[in-house]
Amino acid sequence: MGAHDFTTSARGKNAREAYRSACEDARSEYGNDPYNGTIATTNGVVELPAERFAGIPAKRRYEILHAIATGDTPKLRGKAKDVFDQLRRQYGEAEKWGSCYALRIRVGTYAFSGWAAS
Repeated sequence: MGAHDFTTSARGKNAREAYRSACEDARSEYGNDPYNGTIATTNGVVELPAERFAGIPAKRRYEILHAIATGDTPKLRGKAKDVFDQLRRQYGEAEKWGSCYALRIRVGTYAFSGWAAS
């Protein structure tokens, strides 16, 4: 079986609660198959520090989150590039069957990205 990248979002009081909600939604929509290609095939969540993203537009935050999780190299400049480079070194790429990454977008809303088994 293979893997593909995903990015999704969910609401919750914290990243773990939002992660559980996203997994429940994915299982409800796509079933319990361990190869359903969704966040439900990951094994936990690692929250990236939102304060490091201060001053970076939301679209760039999603791009950085996805690139760190998947190993992509986005075209970034300035602070966005510095944040990406620092976090890539610190966290590395997400792994199939491993944890995905989360980033608080605003109070109560989290974005997730990683590799899903498919």
